[in-house]
Amino acid sequence: MKNYASKRQNRRPVDENPDVRKILARLDAVVLLLATSQFSDGEAKIRIAPVAKILHRSGYTPTEIAKLFGKQKATDISQYLY
Repeated sequence: MKNYASKRQNRRPVDENPDVRKILARLDAVVLLLATSQFSDGEAKIRIAPVAKILHRSGYTPTEIAKLFGKQKATDISQYLY
């Protein structure tokens, strides 16, 4: 019987993999484009509140949402989530 636990312990977190980071960056760009097309005013400025709520319901963490909008901390967008 093989010991798979030792292999799991040696794996790097997914977000440290450069290929995965590239894919996540592209997916974030797609999310922003869709948000702009659905939730923007006439000047292409995204209304953060509805987008943040939808992303949060779909599984994004507050930190991920904040970074998507160019913020540094989850507390920068928490007012839109709750």
